[in-house]
Amino acid sequence: MELTHGFQLALSGHSCSGKTTIANKYREANYFVIEMSAELSNFFLFKGIDNPDISTFEYFQQSERSGWLERFIVKKYSKQLRTERSICISGIRSPEGYFAFKQVLPQLILVFLQCPINIRFERAKNRNKRWIPLTLDDFRQIDERNFVLGEKELTNIASIKLSTTSSIKQTLIFLDQALKQVF
Repeated sequence: MELTHGFQLALSGHSCSGKTTIANKYREANYFVIEMSAELSNFFLFKGIDNPDISTFEYFQQSERSGWLERFIVKKYSKQLRTERSICISGIRSPEGYFAFKQVLPQLILVFLQCPINIRFERAKNRNKRWIPLTLDDFRQIDERNFVLGEKELTNIASIKLSTTSSIKQTLIFLDQALKQVF
């Protein structure tokens, strides 16, 4: 599938909603992609934390609310953010994070990926990460604590809301059509 070039996307959504999968499709289409989860993992490794547990993960998720990681990444990739036309940033989880990128990418479109929690929980269990809780209720509690883009913030800044329960191809087709309508 051919994706339209020239867009600057910020993918947001709860854990396991399909952000990385969609970002990888944009990478295959030669978009410059920044994955916030990979950047956070690299930060953990730099700090000597190989496989973070839930408390470490939550600590940094809380810190992320101030946009510190996004501001660091804006500096790290400043050249690419100034020169690349087609950009996809995967894993925006707070208004501060979105606005850190929006300052240097004024055309940035926030895309919120929606997926039912039971499907996301099944996806999470298949990933074998230490921070994934054992029950759906625990997953729901952690998810609610760590995701701060609520309906109010989404209404104010989200350009596009998508359901990711359909196939990846259908989601990409819908997203491409929606982006063309926005611009």
